[in-house]
Amino acid sequence: MPSALSYADLGIVANPNNMRDFASRMLKAMGQAKNIHFSLDGLRMVQSVLKDNPAGNALGSTNWELRTIWDTPALRAKTTFYLAGKAISANAVAGLP
Repeated sequence: MPSALSYADLGIVANPNNMRDFASRMLKAMGQAKNIHFSLDGLRMVQSVLKDNPAGNALGSTNWELRTIWDTPALRAKTTFYLAGKAISANAVAGLP
């Protein structure tokens, strides 16, 4: 797990027919990880993801991953967020449009 760069590196397959399994396996992997590295590149409407009803984020989606990390103090504490290849603080994430 320390060298995993994506969910595929963890042996987790995104199956459109069973995203619940994907999400539960991702959550387990995030819980076991020492560090999480999360790139915000390409994400739009970050504030909507962070503040709107979490049910609006499709299970297993990148938005779901971000919201799960954001809402789980233990996960957020071990996450480094990146934008344009540079680490940014959680405060900076909270300030994104």
